[in-house]
Amino acid sequence: MSDLISTPEASDQEPLLDTLLREAVPEVKLALGDLIDRENQRAIPDRYQKILPESTLVVTLRPDAAAAVQPVAPELERELTDSCMRHGSLYDRAYRVRLRAASSPGAPLFRVASRRGDEPDPEPFLPPRPEPTPRPALEAAPLAAPPIPSGPSAAAVEAAANETVIAPRPAEPPRAPEPVRVAAPAAPPTISAPSAPSEPFVDPDATRLDGFVPQPPASPAAAVQPGRWDAERFVLVVESEEGEERERFPIPNPLTTVGRQTDNPELRADAAITNAPHVSRRQLALVWAPRGDDVGFTVYNVGLNPLHVNGNEIPGANRSKGELMLEELMGDHTEWVAPDTPMRIGEHGPVLRLADLRPAETAADEPEPADEVEAAPAEVEMDPDATRFG
Repeated sequence: MSDLISTPEASDQEPLLDTLLREAVPEVKLALGDLIDRENQRAIPDRYQKILPESTLVVTLRPDAAAAVQPVAPELERELTDSCMRHGSLYDRAYRVRLRAASSPGAPLFRVASRRGDEPDPEPFLPPRPEPTPRPALEAAPLAAPPIPSGPSAAAVEAAANETVIAPRPAEPPRAPEPVRVAAPAAPPTISAPSAPSEPFVDPDATRLDGFVPQPPASPAAAVQPGRWDAERFVLVVESEEGEERERFPIPNPLTTVGRQTDNPELRADAAITNAPHVSRRQLALVWAPRGDDVGFTVYNVGLNPLHVNGNEIPGANRSKGELMLEELMGDHTEWVAPDTPMRIGEHGPVLRLADLRPAETAADEPEPADEVEAAPAEVEMDPDATRFG
């Protein structure tokens, strides 16, 4: 420790920074060299000397000295570190120097110490902030008394007595607020159930033609439009190569996926075929696509195996995983298929076929045609009073 420099109150002829750099810095270097010599008095084997970590020497400055060297603190740390590195090379040791400000104004000018390896790094060098000088309290000036209003003059009083005073118009009474009319909520529309078709009404005074047989109304199955989707119209029939039917799946939606059975719900197809290990878990996508009066489906081969249909081989797109993006599969991976067209997956089947149930239902619902009744020729009635010629 050193007390060479007094506090700044004792001398104010020279700046404290100049005095520190000229007198205190050499003293600090000597103190650091003595500390390094004391640490290396005991001999250390060479193999241990090479693995010793870099040591940190902390120089603690008095608060006023720390504030004075603040502008040149990084340069001062580098200079002290270079000096200690040269001195420590005598012992094959490496040292670095860190500056720190003391917390008490009564501390010595500087103090050096060695930080052990298990101690945390010293805080960055920040000199303490000087305490603000209390400002003298300002004495509150007495407030001036408000001016005393003077009374009206005699001339103003006489003029006011002779002036004709017009009474103000009485204020109108406040109007009562108009009531707010709120419209009643409209009743929800009543949806009536569709009534059953009534029997045809026959007018008793209408002209009747002998031999005319009224035709019954067409069945609902026959009234279905060709391009309109019917959820109960088509089924998917799975057959073996020999033509034996193995399974049958309904096609309730315009878009139906076909594949083998799987436990993964993300890859499970709508029509899951059993005992088909060589069929992809999502092999085909059937999309309702009528062409005019011709019904049919567009078949997308999204699996791995090719599809044989209409004499063509449709290669698989291998898109059986992830989201089904059919718009990306237009072209070589699609084929338009009419009902009852055989479709074979791979080389060994199975064979799939879309069966149309509407023609059978239509033929069963249509009534047998009624026997035509040949109308007998009506006899011509002769008037007995009519004039006869010949």
